[in-house]
Amino acid sequence: YLNVPQSSLLCCARLSILLITLKVFEDLSELLEQVPSTLRSTCANNVFHSFLSL
Repeated sequence: YLNVPQSSLLCCARLSILLITLKVFEDLSELLEQVPSTLRSTCANNVFHSFLSL
């Protein structure tokens, strides 16, 4: 087990979650296309800011 600072581990975990979330969003893109773009961008911004504030 490498002696990696906890902060970088958290950063890697956050990036992994973000990538998984983006993949899920990609899979749901067909559904999202039926949602008004203003609502969609607001939702994306909320998700992005919630990751930044973790």
